[in-house]
Amino acid sequence: MLEQDATTKQDADSYATADQTATNAAGSQAATNSATSYASNDADTTQGASQSQSSSDSCEVGCGGSGQAQELFQGAFTGQSADSSAKAKQDATNANMAPGGSAVQQLSNSADSSASNAADTTQGADQSQSSSDSCGAGCGGSGQAQSLEQDAVTLQGATSTADAYQTATNTNAGPGGSATQSASNTATSDASNSADTTQGASQSQSSSDSCAAGCGGSGQVQDLSQGAFTGQWADSQATAKQDATNANLGPGGSATQSLNNTADSAASNDADTNQGADQSQSSSSYCGAGCGGSGQAQALAQCAATLQAAESTADAKQSALNTNAGPGGSATQTAYNTATSGASNDATTDQDVDGQSQDSSSPASGQAQDLLQSAFTLQYASSCANAYQNLVNANAGVDLGDPVYGVV
Repeated sequence: MLEQDATTKQDADSYATADQTATNAAGSQAATNSATSYASNDADTTQGASQSQSSSDSCEVGCGGSGQAQELFQGAFTGQSADSSAKAKQDATNANMAPGGSAVQQLSNSADSSASNAADTTQGADQSQSSSDSCGAGCGGSGQAQSLEQDAVTLQGATSTADAYQTATNTNAGPGGSATQSASNTATSDASNSADTTQGASQSQSSSDSCAAGCGGSGQVQDLSQGAFTGQWADSQATAKQDATNANLGPGGSATQSLNNTADSAASNDADTNQGADQSQSSSSYCGAGCGGSGQAQALAQCAATLQAAESTADAKQSALNTNAGPGGSATQTAYNTATSGASNDATTDQDVDGQSQDSSSPASGQAQDLLQSAFTLQYASSCANAYQNLVNANAGVDLGDPVYGVV
């Protein structure tokens, strides 16, 4: 008996946190804050086995036939867990009080998180038996038996979370100046699983018997089983929250605000299962008189089950206030708020029986074949994207009719 067992367990956790607080009273401020987290697992399992038997007997009378038996088992288990979290928090305050000056604020805040699992399992096995018997009379026929089993189990879980929180305040109180604010806030999350399972097996039996009279026929039995199970779960969440305030209080100035808030989330599963099997039996018997026929039996089963669940959520929340309170000025506001979410499952199952072949040249031979192919795939995908935008743009100066822009 030949047995191969492989067990792989992987756990990857990654966390990144970036907190930034910036205060500037000189009138010009540029700040960048980012958190990046990445957790991944990669496993490759390869099993290869070969069994071969050969016999040759010669007897005058009353001898027993040769006997051959093979048993082969391959088992592979892969368990993977990846957890990633990124959190970026930015609080920025910029102010100008000097006459003729300006308050300029440029901010960037981002959180990037990714969790991934990749597993490849390959199982290959071969069994071969060959027998040649020669007898004068009254001998038993040769016997051959083969049993081959391949089992592969892959379990994957990926969780990714990205949170980006941004609070920005920009103020100009000096006469003849302006308040200009540009802020970008981004949360990106991705969770993915990929599993490839390949099983290949071959069984071959060949017997040749020669007898003058009164001999038993040869017997051949083959049993082959392939089982593959893949379970995948991917969960991704991205949250981007932006609160921005821009104000010009000085006469003769303006308030200009440009904002971008984005939440992107993706969860995906990919599973490929390939099963290939071949069985071959060949029996050649010569008998002068009073001999039994050969017997051949084949049983082959292929079973594959794939379970996939993907959940993705993206939330983008934006609150913006842009105000010009100085006479003779203007208030201009441009705001983009986007939430994108995607959840996907991809499963491919290929079951292929290259052939079940039986060949017998003996009289009154018996042949039996049994073939079972079973495939089950269950997929669940949920995706949700929410974009919330609250904009206020106001000009309290003498000149009215200033433009107000809001883009969702």
